Amino acid sequence: MEIFFSVVVILLIIIKNILFIDIILSWLPLIWLNFRPKFISDIMEPIYKLVKDKIPTTIWPIEFAPIIIYIIIIFFIWVLIQLTWTNYIKLAELNNILF
Repeated sequence: MEIFFSVVVILLIIIKNILFIDIILSWLPLIWLNFRPKFISDIMEPIYKLVKDKIPTTIWPIEFAPIIIYIIIIFFIWVLIQLTWTNYIKLAELNNILF
């Protein structure tokens, strides 16, 4: 069971990093650069849609769905690491900036 939780944590870390990259790329139009790879939007848009369908996440031009998803992912990573405490050091090394 620990292996399953470890794989899920690694996948969540990958999604968290892709989300972070997507957030940074969403700021580029502010400096007149428009660059957002299709594979990132293909991964993140269905996840954003899940949150947007449940709660309103836009206040004027600011979109809060990525922040909400980031907090949820960090919470799930924390819970899964608590369930697999023996692998905590290995998983923390993979994530570097967990908490």
